[in-house]
Amino acid sequence: MNIIFLLTWLLAPIIWYFMLRASDLSIFKISIPSVLIAFIILYQYLGIPILYFQLDEYRASEVTDHFLMIKVFLFMSLGITSLIFGFILGRKIFGPIHSFKLVYLENSKEKILIFLNCFLFFICLFVLYSYINKIGFNNLVLTSLFGLVSDVSDSSNDLLRSNMTNSFDGKYHWYHLFMVEILFLSTMIFFVMRLQKKGFIRKSLSILSMLTISFALLMSGQKAPITELLFGIGMVLIILNSNSIIHPKVIFIAAITLFITVVPLFYFFTDSSNILEAITSVISRTLTGQLQPVYVYLEYFPSNRDFLLGATMPNPGGLMPFEPINITQEIMAWYNPQEAQGVVGSMPTIFWVEAYINFGILGLIFLPMLIGLFIYGVNILILMAQNNSITLASYVWLILFYKDLSSSFFSDFIISIYLFFTMLIFLLFSSIIGFGKFQLKARNIKT
Repeated sequence: MNIIFLLTWLLAPIIWYFMLRASDLSIFKISIPSVLIAFIILYQYLGIPILYFQLDEYRASEVTDHFLMIKVFLFMSLGITSLIFGFILGRKIFGPIHSFKLVYLENSKEKILIFLNCFLFFICLFVLYSYINKIGFNNLVLTSLFGLVSDVSDSSNDLLRSNMTNSFDGKYHWYHLFMVEILFLSTMIFFVMRLQKKGFIRKSLSILSMLTISFALLMSGQKAPITELLFGIGMVLIILNSNSIIHPKVIFIAAITLFITVVPLFYFFTDSSNILEAITSVISRTLTGQLQPVYVYLEYFPSNRDFLLGATMPNPGGLMPFEPINITQEIMAWYNPQEAQGVVGSMPTIFWVEAYINFGILGLIFLPMLIGLFIYGVNILILMAQNNSITLASYVWLILFYKDLSSSFFSDFIISIYLFFTMLIFLLFSSIIGFGKFQLKARNIKT
């Protein structure tokens, strides 16, 4: 049984490789679909044998059912296969995804863009200041590491982090929109413009925005968000310098950079007693941290709860006759009933799990295919805009936004204020730079 399991696990990526070729995609060429597949393989697939053979000591006592792990593997393989079928369908309908070709803006338009982006950046700064003022500077996880006294009675990092995010009482998502998502877009615009042309002002704005977004991403003590900035910088450089092709040398450099960045964060932000333990935590969190929740969901559904029949979907204004269920928090409470008092936990995981817990095996088969077709179409659409610095920054933002399907439910992407307002800024800036005009390039979709 174990040998058959391993052989099948090794065979599936080979099949996916040829399927990706049929859709003119490669995980070594940057695009929204290819980056999503790469992150799914990294976060959700490579760790399957580790959990199956209980090689991760941290999770071995919690993942004990071999047959359930086989179910995880089969469902994961089916979800990935269906997603790639959606890419193939997108290739047939929309044609191939072309590489990004940067178009330099005229000097007058660049000056307008710098002014617009500075205005946007200072709005984000104001929102960040307002958020910190509301939370209290001493109540940031980042500042608590430096021994500042917190106003919270139990100043554990978990409680402070929960107060800053899940249990924040001031509509956290609106703050997050400006001080993370839009600030990230603004930072990428400054960075691309700095790469296009040297100059003191461009360099200063790029450095200032980088430092600001780094603080915003680290202040809650979360380790993963800072990697978003590193990925964004790396993708801009690869798209501009290597025609979107990721060479083996780049992968090695990226891995070392991420390792040097993330391991110290784990050491300082967690209870790791030494660097070796921090390294082990990084490996565990990367390869199995997002995978273990899949095991928990398949353990919970349908044995402990009936399929939800769409109840996890958004219901804006209560237009539909159902009350949305926050299943990520519900299942966290079921899985970890001993959570510290006051801490609001959640357990998100890969997008196809939501399809399964709502509609069973049929949802698992068909919904990933539709999602694959959709994000393929999004990639085609964004590259039809003029390939200038605004488009490149927005393209990188979209890549990082949709790669989170590897670790989040797809309902988070159906009605997203982050997507809406970021793309609104993209359209607004592009129209202003085009003096009231926003045009898409015509495409020949013949294959």
